[in-house]
Amino acid sequence: DFNFVLKLSHKLLYRTIKVITNGIQFAREDFCQENLPYITDIWFSFHAPVKSIQDKLTWLKGSYEWVLGAIENIKKFSNINLHNHCVITHHNIDFLEDHIKKIISLWFVSIHFMSLMHNTDSNKAQTYDFEKLVKILKNIIDMYKNDIKIEVSYIQQCYFKWYEKYVLWFEYGKEYVSNNVNSLVSWEETIIRNKVLKEKCHTCEYLKRCHWFWRK
Repeated sequence: DFNFVLKLSHKLLYRTIKVITNGIQFAREDFCQENLPYITDIWFSFHAPVKSIQDKLTWLKGSYEWVLGAIENIKKFSNINLHNHCVITHHNIDFLEDHIKKIISLWFVSIHFMSLMHNTDSNKAQTYDFEKLVKILKNIIDMYKNDIKIEVSYIQQCYFKWYEKYVLWFEYGKEYVSNNVNSLVSWEETIIRNKVLKEKCHTCEYLKRCHWFWRK
């Protein structure tokens, strides 16, 4: 079980043991007391400072309260590093600055803004003005880069000239994404079906490591 894996990793002398969570289990004090001694970093799927939006993006009623309860418990029993995964959709794009303020107030050490992948019809329905997103993220980086570590991903680096160090890149063949509930396909295959190079891309200095553009 989960606790067994953590204890085994600790026994094998792993220096870093990271956990990604939506907060449900860590909202329980007994779960925290049992497992926190073996964890060094926790990544929360936390996407908005507003309950209605957090619950909508996770498709889980009560998600907002579970995350906050988990954070409170973790702080009570440990000094583990807290990190945030924030997926951006049209639901929360206007709340990103409020969100990072909340994350900073909760003493998170990093935040990772992930542009929504348009690889499903459901995701395409949640798209936003990309130029608007870039402007918002640059402003956030300028204002809060000294308060918390900031990363962005699934974003074309050509939009982030002079901000390249904040853009996180993945090796396509090693990353996996879910295209539907019942199957996993490789990120590389997802690109072939859902991404396209534009004419301007062929002479771009970022071409070899770019995520390209999602098909409309």
